[in-house]
Amino acid sequence: MSSILKFTEGARAAIITAVKMGVSLEAAAATGDVDRVTVWRWVQQGKGDEANGLDTEHARFAKDFREAESQIMGQVEANVVQASSADWRAGAWVLSHRRPGTYGKSGTAEIAQQLAGELLEVVRARCSESAYQEVLEAIAGRGPTALKALPAKVQP
Repeated sequence: MSSILKFTEGARAAIITAVKMGVSLEAAAATGDVDRVTVWRWVQQGKGDEANGLDTEHARFAKDFREAESQIMGQVEANVVQASSADWRAGAWVLSHRRPGTYGKSGTAEIAQQLAGELLEVVRARCSESAYQEVLEAIAGRGPTALKALPAKVQP
């Protein structure tokens, strides 16, 4: 059956209700007896209609879909923030996702690289060159991931 024929009020309402509950796009689409790609096409059609100033069923569906996603994501984020008072991991998750440059994995990698560089500078200043080279070789022996943690200026 054509996706046009499946774009019924009942299908749209079921999909929007499912999205508001926080289910996956696949599960939400299934409530409307369509594939997730069909839902995505309907939303894209609606966005295009909105951009052209058209008030169509697809445009209303796209708006309702965005609002449903925004509503459930707001609820989930509020729950995680609330949970952070009892469990630091929830707070860490919020920070890493809201401020990934500072608290995300890339931020952590940059901090680790900076600390590794500072540590190696101390080793180089206080040890003989041969001892310093042994430290670099030991790090290199731990594999490519260990080498990536080193600043480029000190990599063997």
